[in-house]
Amino acid sequence: MESLTSRVAYLAGFVDGLELDKTTKEGKAIEQIIEVLKDMALEIEGISENQMDIEDYLGEIDEDLAYVEDDLYDIDDIDYDDDNMDDFIEMKCGNCGDVIYVDAGIVEEGEDMICPRCHEPLEFGDSEIEEE
Repeated sequence: MESLTSRVAYLAGFVDGLELDKTTKEGKAIEQIIEVLKDMALEIEGISENQMDIEDYLGEIDEDLAYVEDDLYDIDDIDYDDDNMDDFIEMKCGNCGDVIYVDAGIVEEGEDMICPRCHEPLEFGDSEIEEE
């Protein structure tokens, strides 16, 4: 498929080949239409190039973020044993339903907590708390 700028250039050449009288109202109008089309095609082409650059950049950021998430949230590397889990309480977020494990000391102190998935405050009255 041809680019928009090349299609407008073809149209401009076609109109020049018609040998319209550019002193008439119609000739002036068509000449201005062609100029506007050229400007629009160049602007759209620039926007398209910028969008492709942004998409590439976002792809790189997404890859970097995936590495960070793997480092931060990789629970496969953490060795949980039953003795360790006695200090934690399983909670289910009342907003998103995500199950999280919270240190029993934090729950007993009544500290404010935020769900790591939906970032909404965890409220003990709305959440299901089950002791392990």
